[in-house]
Amino acid sequence: MFPDLTLKIHAVTKNGSFFTLPGLLSETLREVGAAGFLAAIIGENLKVKLDDTPGITVFALLGELGSNYTAEGQVIYNFIGYTPDLVPGQNYGGITITKEHGQLFANGARIVKGNVPIKNGVVHFVDKVSPPFFIRC
Repeated sequence: MFPDLTLKIHAVTKNGSFFTLPGLLSETLREVGAAGFLAAIIGENLKVKLDDTPGITVFALLGELGSNYTAEGQVIYNFIGYTPDLVPGQNYGGITITKEHGQLFANGARIVKGNVPIKNGVVHFVDKVSPPFFIRC
């Protein structure tokens, strides 16, 4: 009756936990151990702004931060940029995306863990401090 219809059988298994809805940026940073970036947004009085502003993309450094580090310059506002949406060569408010050997970079910092959903956008974790968007002038 339907010659082009193929039925595939899939098994549903228990995974032992519930799906967790995305949380606030500050909660996500705490959960993944990005204490340095969390301290930076708190120190710059950005916690409420970044937790509440809709449509943000954040590039957060994993690891310790230097005193010249600024969190504000690592946020793209009014754009939720999952990695498939980040176009190499495109500049997003001072953050330029490049691609080398299949890996994405934001102003030269490699995205080591991308596409982490947060309540109001997405966060990508990067591997290093890289001017210009990481350094306070």
